[in-house]
Amino acid sequence: MPGQKEENKENLNINEIANKWQKEMSKGFTKVITLALLSIKKMHGYQLVELIKERTSHFLNPSTSTIYPILSSLENNGFITCNVEKKGGRERKIYSITTKGQKLLDELINRQQNVLKAMHSLFSKLKDNIFSADVISRISNELPILDIKKLKNEKPKDKVISELEIIKKVLSNRINKLNEKLIEIDKEINSLKLL
Repeated sequence: MPGQKEENKENLNINEIANKWQKEMSKGFTKVITLALLSIKKMHGYQLVELIKERTSHFLNPSTSTIYPILSSLENNGFITCNVEKKGGRERKIYSITTKGQKLLDELINRQQNVLKAMHSLFSKLKDNIFSADVISRISNELPILDIKKLKNEKPKDKVISELEIIKKVLSNRINKLNEKLIEIDKEINSLKLL
């Protein structure tokens, strides 16, 4: 089936491109998250790798070969310091954030929040513009699937709260759009009745 092969090839290309873009975004996030985690506590490279994976639900999945060049760059620029500790006959480099690094982190957090707000605004507007009766129908059918008890059992409390707030906001926006449409339809019905 030639059409099927072309579609699979196109999907593969889209996947490859999306993976490449995600990898590029991940590099910047890994630097910021490295500073953020070091602002919480001192740690060695392997601890950082594991904590980054854990805290990002494996969205970021750096290896030690990725993290050590980042740590080296941050240290060379004075954003972190490194002290060697001996433990069990082994030497480990323990990294900690500097005052300069904390100032950079604070600035990056402010900028990231602005980027995230802008992206959220853009994506929510895009979603609102493409929201159709078909999607409304599908969401209405899927709503009973939202099992809050199951969600609470499977995820940490802060993630459950965050997800429920997002769902609430999306549904609220949809309800407002539907109410606007209902008012528009009522006006149209009333004007047609007057004819």
